[in-house]
Amino acid sequence: GGNTLAHEYYNSNNGRGGGMRGGSMDRSGRGGGNSIDMGLAGMQRGGRGGRGGRGGAVGGNMAAAAAAGGSAPYVPRSEILERFRNSMVAEEWKLEDIEGHAMEFARDQDGSRFIQRMLDHSPPAVVDRLFREIFANPVDLITDVFGNYVLQKLLEVGTHDQLLLVAESLRGQVVTLTLQTYGCRVIQKCIEVMPPRGLDVIIAELQGNVAKCIQDQNGNHVVQKCVEIVPDRCGFIVSAFTGRVKELATHAYGCRVIQCILQHCPAHEQEIFNELLQDIVTLAEDQYGNYVVQHVLQHGSVAQAEAVYGKLRDHFYRFSVHKFASNVMERMFCRCSEAQREYIIGTITQELRDINQKEECADGTCRYPTQLFFMMKDQYANYVVQKVIDLCSDNHKRLLMISTQPYVPALRKFTFGKHMVARLERMKLLPVVVSPSPSLQPQRDPSTELSAAEPAAAAAAAVPVASEGAAEESSAEHQK
Repeated sequence: GGNTLAHEYYNSNNGRGGGMRGGSMDRSGRGGGNSIDMGLAGMQRGGRGGRGGRGGAVGGNMAAAAAAGGSAPYVPRSEILERFRNSMVAEEWKLEDIEGHAMEFARDQDGSRFIQRMLDHSPPAVVDRLFREIFANPVDLITDVFGNYVLQKLLEVGTHDQLLLVAESLRGQVVTLTLQTYGCRVIQKCIEVMPPRGLDVIIAELQGNVAKCIQDQNGNHVVQKCVEIVPDRCGFIVSAFTGRVKELATHAYGCRVIQCILQHCPAHEQEIFNELLQDIVTLAEDQYGNYVVQHVLQHGSVAQAEAVYGKLRDHFYRFSVHKFASNVMERMFCRCSEAQREYIIGTITQELRDINQKEECADGTCRYPTQLFFMMKDQYANYVVQKVIDLCSDNHKRLLMISTQPYVPALRKFTFGKHMVARLERMKLLPVVVSPSPSLQPQRDPSTELSAAEPAAAAAAAVPVASEGAAEESSAEHQK
């Protein structure tokens, strides 16, 4: 209920995530709360579930209180609030009608919506009186499921002097509220709208508590808001990362803050990146660290992407069959130059002669499999192969299909392999007619380059090239 402010959480528990994709996870329950009989007169309604899943928290909280033996006693509504709820459609209520009862109205679902709606249409003098009534003791209201929306709306319409009043009323409470589910939203709104003097109060209290906030499910959002709104003043946040980048990059909430710093703080970006690069291989395989590496590959400079490629290129196959690192390989191939892509394709199309295994091929012979063969039948790597095929040049597509064609019968025996073959057939890349295929090397010996290039060119020329419209299928998106 109310004005839902959604927080994004990376959903990495089930399946393989595709890229920088985060699912919105409901923290307060989706459904509306059931009516709870408190053993007193009347029934208290549970809030209706909003899009962010926060409605219904009232019903849930009341159920918890009842289960705990009534530790949160039921407070009966005042006469004016009861009259408002019974006649708010028939009568024309104004903000001045609830003076002296603003706190109670703000805690009520319908009263909260009424105050938020009327703040845009009420005279400044009436708004000022309401402002001072509520912010005389705002802490309890800030942590209320409905009251926090009223405070956020007041902050949006507040004047310079009113906002300074808010800052003073929050002094000594900022860190506590930052770590609270509803309080963190109000603190974020404060950071957005506060004048410099008010912002000084917020930042002064966060200093010295950055590590605690970063690793908290609510507090990390406040730290990110500081970085987004006042990046020139976030040096104290970056200082908390010094020597701890790997630790925080592999943390569920710390990884978000690092990405935020890399995006909004160019003055500190290289400092963070240099520390990341030292552990880039470990981070690529981590369930949270992989998001940081993907962020660097997507938004980093060319020099940064080149540095990451240099560290990861020789792990392309191993990472492609990894649940988390496979996302990094997709992102890395997107940033690769044509020469870098040629190296990767040459590597994965080589036969693996150091393994004691051969596969029966379409022509009846048995051959050593390639890395590409293993990738096509793997539950994670097959998505990397799809990305490679979608992005590579026509010539590289020919080389990939020449390498794939002999192993089609073997691929059809595997769940993901047969789906890959079907996709390539729909794209009209398979079947192909080739002359005796050369062995594809990532780096040819100069002395044999001429003789190897001639049959490769003849084989490539025999493969039909898919039209642009035939490759419309992107890599299948799937949830971690």
